[in-house]
Amino acid sequence: MDRSYNLENKPFIHHLLKIALIAMVMILMVSCNSGNINNDSNSISPSGGKNLNVRLISYGNQQSSAMTYAVDDDGYYSISNVLGTNNIIYSDFKSVKSFILCGDAGCNHMHEGCNSFLPGNGWMFSDGDKLYYISFNLSDTWGEHRQQFCVMEKNGGNRRVFYEPVEKAMYDGDHVCTDGENLYTYLVDNGEKYLYRIGIESGSVENLRPIDEYEYMITAFDQFIVFSIVEPYDKTQYMGPTKVGLRIYDVTNGDTEDIYPFDEVQFEEVQVGSRSMYKPVTGTGLFCEENVIYYMNNKDLVIHRYDFRKKSELWSRDLKDMGFNYEYGCGLLYYYEDKAVISYSEAEVNIGDPLEYMVIDLNNGEMGKITVTRYNQRYHREEPFYPFGFSKNRILYGNGGVDYEVKMELPDGSYELITNPLTYISYIELEDVINNSIKVYTMSFVNG
Repeated sequence: MDRSYNLENKPFIHHLLKIALIAMVMILMVSCNSGNINNDSNSISPSGGKNLNVRLISYGNQQSSAMTYAVDDDGYYSISNVLGTNNIIYSDFKSVKSFILCGDAGCNHMHEGCNSFLPGNGWMFSDGDKLYYISFNLSDTWGEHRQQFCVMEKNGGNRRVFYEPVEKAMYDGDHVCTDGENLYTYLVDNGEKYLYRIGIESGSVENLRPIDEYEYMITAFDQFIVFSIVEPYDKTQYMGPTKVGLRIYDVTNGDTEDIYPFDEVQFEEVQVGSRSMYKPVTGTGLFCEENVIYYMNNKDLVIHRYDFRKKSELWSRDLKDMGFNYEYGCGLLYYYEDKAVISYSEAEVNIGDPLEYMVIDLNNGEMGKITVTRYNQRYHREEPFYPFGFSKNRILYGNGGVDYEVKMELPDGSYELITNPLTYISYIELEDVINNSIKVYTMSFVNG
């Protein structure tokens, strides 16, 4: 699973540093075995207690609070209002088809009895076995908000609410982990963020710990949740050297340990139109796979493989030795079976400028450039390729689609026809890119 972020213009240093760190981060997360922090050694050792398998299951641009899709090894779940209501659309990788997640051919998909129907707006997650939906704005009273935490089968059936937060403890679009029995996520209580554990079956709620203003959940493994931590050396300055590390938190006993495998981050001020913004001059792209984190400084172009349990570097690969010598826009986006997806640009780029993408086999140095474009259905134009997600050997992106006319009821009782675009999901495979034989798989939409 990957997460991508954009820099925003924020007035205070703690917003700047947090956003700047997040802008450098794209993560893949899968599960692994149990372990325990041992502060008296240089490793994380096996636990003798209950085995846990905490996994990060959130996906997408959390900073935009628009968590509208989930992905697992089998397919992709999105939330669409193409029918005028919010519905789950499932894109199946095997059949290369997308369809409304409902098995009733006679259903209009616009009522709560439909498996695809979703109340309100919200965020969707998948742990590979179940779907989770956190809805918001369910209140009929303007200015009030009501949320529900729901769990359902992968076909949308057997849906039930297991938690409804009160007004003072609300989910606000941050990351979510699960160990199969509980969800772990942030709730905001009186303006402060806390990590909560919420029982999926029991509905129990436990406040585990406060979240620092420079702390951000990025991955999980065994019984641990890992947070990025950003420590500016001078909190009064808008830019300057910044210490970036990882905080490993044990959900079974509350122990934490901080490690610092990354280089410090430097910022520079840039003009974007009439606005001044700040972007990292040096930074680290990273993602996690089981108990291992892969990261790359965007200047030295060396990919490092770091083991959380051993707390040591396992290996490093220098992309320059493989013939990758680009200077601008470089970032590590994804890693799967010794293949890395790298962003780059042949010229200096500003925030928001399109990038190029290369897939590199780190075993033999073979590489291929992603040469496809994508069609923007909303604006009806060809645009540069941009990946929004990954699943195993697949790179996912939006490409083309269809426009639907929907009859919407207005407050005065009249109706208006509006056009809703439905974006098709396409994917390409890593090996095809390296072999310069890219085949595009586009999910055809079956309206049922």
